[in-house]
Amino acid sequence: MIALLLVSFAASTEVYRFENPPPNGWWLVVEAVDTKAYLLTGESLSRFPVKLSLVNLSAEVRSYVPLKEASKGGVLALRAVQNDKIAPHVMPFPPIPPSRIGRPALGPGQVSEMTVGMGHFGYTRLETAGKIEAKARLETDNGPVVSAPFHIRVLDITPRDIKLSKTVPLTESATRTDGTAPHVVIQLVDVGGDRWLVYRRFYGPKHGGGIAFTERLAPAKGLTDFAISGSFGDDKPLTVTFTHASGEKAVLEIETYYERVVKRQGIKK
Repeated sequence: MIALLLVSFAASTEVYRFENPPPNGWWLVVEAVDTKAYLLTGESLSRFPVKLSLVNLSAEVRSYVPLKEASKGGVLALRAVQNDKIAPHVMPFPPIPPSRIGRPALGPGQVSEMTVGMGHFGYTRLETAGKIEAKARLETDNGPVVSAPFHIRVLDITPRDIKLSKTVPLTESATRTDGTAPHVVIQLVDVGGDRWLVYRRFYGPKHGGGIAFTERLAPAKGLTDFAISGSFGDDKPLTVTFTHASGEKAVLEIETYYERVVKRQGIKK
C-alpha cells in the first residue's frame, strides 16, 4: 500500500509517498538547509544549518516532545560520523529532566519543524577532510524513530588551491619561541568550484602545524589581490581591503582575539 501525505511548509507544499509507512506512525527527516553547501577544514560544523521535521503519519492525535526541548532533554540526538569516528563535539548543555518538558499535541499529517546549526547538538570545529554522514534518532512513546542519513562534504584547501597567500604579522605577545606560536594567513583559494577570501590559523610546529581555524571572509570571484593591515593578537582589528572589478572598495575588520569579523563593508554575496 502506498500512503500519500500532504505536508505544507512555509515555502512549498510536498507530497510524500511511502511504499512502507513507518511502523510506529512517526517519520523523522533531517536535511541540510543548503544541499550544495560544503565545509572547509578548520571551519566549524556548529554553524552548518540543518532542518529537522517530525511528521505524524498515524491516524490519531499524538503528544510529542518539541524538537528543541527534545534535543536538550536527551530525547533527540544527532549522530555525525566522519572517517569512522564521531565528529568533534562537546556536551552542548545539561539535560533537562523529562518532567519539565511540555508535550503538545500533533494531529494526523501534521509536522513539527526546527532549523538549527549543528552546534545545537554540540558539534565543533573540523580539522580533517572527508565526508560526514549524519542521522537523527528520536525517542517517542511509540518507540524510537531514526532518520535516513544525509551527508556533508568537508574539503581540504590544498597548495594547488591557493592563488595568493599573505602572512598576518604576530604581536609581540603572540610571538613565542617555544614552537607554540601560530601561523596566520589571509588567502585567495579556489575550492569547491568557488573562489573565496579566507582567514586561516595554523597550530605552531610544537602542536603539529595543522589547521586550527578557518573563516570564509567573502566570495572572491574575479579577485586577484588584497591588502592587510594590523596583526594577530592585537586588541585592534585586523583589516583586509580589496577592490571589486566594478571599482567598489571592500573592507573587512577581524577581531583576532575572538577570531570573528566585526565589520563587513562593500561585501557582495
